[in-house]
Amino acid sequence: MKCNMIILVTIAVLWMFSFGVQGWISPDFCRGSECPEFTLVQKIKEFEERAYFASRWITTDVASAKQDDVKAGFMRLYQYCKGQNEESASVTTKTWPAIITITEVESADEQLSVSFFIPPGTVLPKPNDKTIREENIPARTVYVRIFGGFASYSAAQANVKQLQDELNEAGKVFELHRYTGAGYQSPWDIFNHHNEVWVEAV
Repeated sequence: MKCNMIILVTIAVLWMFSFGVQGWISPDFCRGSECPEFTLVQKIKEFEERAYFASRWITTDVASAKQDDVKAGFMRLYQYCKGQNEESASVTTKTWPAIITITEVESADEQLSVSFFIPPGTVLPKPNDKTIREENIPARTVYVRIFGGFASYSAAQANVKQLQDELNEAGKVFELHRYTGAGYQSPWDIFNHHNEVWVEAV
């Protein structure tokens, strides 16, 4: 009996960390919109260690980090959410962040994708554009560095380098060849920009 209780409690805890907890309130930088749930594990100097719950995203690949290519990727996702899909159905776009994930590979300089966060329980229609895919990212630990101003590829790279230096100093083991830039407001907003770079723990 005692053994069964331990097993049930263990399953409940694992379920909670896989799917999030009820009543989670998103932080201020999500600006009242839905964003992926996480627990702040610790803050060390200029970076945060966050434990993210499992999350859903829609993603499309882009050719390069050039502004036109990135913008084209975001517009594909935006138009899909506004009804350019097989059911002509709208998908909520009141979520943050929008992210750019950059992966260094041996066969090429970089692979890039852009993604929108999708709230739990959202029914996703099939896209007309077959370059758009759904991604289910399992629970993970992410190291985060926050910076202000207008986000750019060079600013993200500089902050990733600073984050990696801080992680090495703190003795953290992390993914060396992939990082993510996350933005929490429209590029047309002038003030109070909240940008992040994410490096995943190994």
